[in-house]
Amino acid sequence: MTDRRRVFPSSPAVTPDLATAKVQRRDRIVTAATELAHFGYDSCQMRAVAAIAGVAASTVYLYFPSKDDLLLACLRRWLRAFGDEIHTSEGGSANGYARLLLVFELLTARLSGTPGLADAMIRPYLYAQGPAAEHAQRVRDQIVEIFSAAMADSYPAALRSNIADMVTDVWATNLSSVAQQRTPLTELTTRLAHVLAAVERREDARIRRDATEPHTRPGRPGAASRSLAV
Repeated sequence: MTDRRRVFPSSPAVTPDLATAKVQRRDRIVTAATELAHFGYDSCQMRAVAAIAGVAASTVYLYFPSKDDLLLACLRRWLRAFGDEIHTSEGGSANGYARLLLVFELLTARLSGTPGLADAMIRPYLYAQGPAAEHAQRVRDQIVEIFSAAMADSYPAALRSNIADMVTDVWATNLSSVAQQRTPLTELTTRLAHVLAAVERREDARIRRDATEPHTRPGRPGAASRSLAV
């Protein structure tokens, strides 16, 4: 009887060394792309990325099917580093809205301080199409999480999520304008501060109203009080 193992050899297992090499290769590609992205979107060409990373152009495409996918990966890593930095330096105001505004200002100032990089990474996020759109959604989730975490757990999860979602849109649509000095960061921050102050006043009023109203109505024992969702 023919030994089937000789006719159909099993696929080689992915060894830890091979997996590590793939991760390191991907990291080199993202690092190279980030380096080029400092000079703007058009300066980040796939062949140039491959040359700096020390890999073939086909290898770059193996990891990232398009330049937009690659630049979104750069943005995700940049945001991850920023989020880790903010997490380790938590403190300051006990007011979640004030902390959120501070994180918004820091994030905007940090990225807009390198206009070429800001343009290169935010453009594919705003205009992603096809497979890159899914990658852009993961970036959005990451930004929302940064802003939501800034408010801390002392606020209802639904409230934090809704506010962080709104602030993410404000940040993404205004970043390029701030980076190109068409909109002063102070002006943008002031506008957002007014919006957050209005939200805070509304939520405070709602909490006070719920605290003074009876939790049940006559004839309807156990009726639930209103929720605090925005």
